[in-house]
Amino acid sequence: MPVSASLYVVLALVALILPVKVAAVLIDAQRSSFVVCAVTAIVGALVWAFLAKLVPYGMIIALFGSAVVYMLLLGTTYWRGLFIAFLQVAAWVLYMYLFLRTVVSTLLDAFRLAR
Repeated sequence: MPVSASLYVVLALVALILPVKVAAVLIDAQRSSFVVCAVTAIVGALVWAFLAKLVPYGMIIALFGSAVVYMLLLGTTYWRGLFIAFLQVAAWVLYMYLFLRTVVSTLLDAFRLAR
């Protein structure tokens, strides 16, 4: 059964928003509704992508820049925003690990069957 592209978009958005929502509730942010967390996650990802591409050592600066976004939009302190940024990066690393593990195991199975 083929999977539609809209399902992938929904999964990507949930994967982007979920760590921010969990962290906002965990640190007791002033604004932690789903819509605010969704906007914050999207703006944080845009700031991350912008800084990572255009600034030397952009990945490190992007971490601190996205923490400012989380601080301003969620109504929390900078240190709590930095915690959310670290949690977001940890979630991205976990997602990439799971994705690559799935892809590599599928490719290895395909090569074993081809022998």
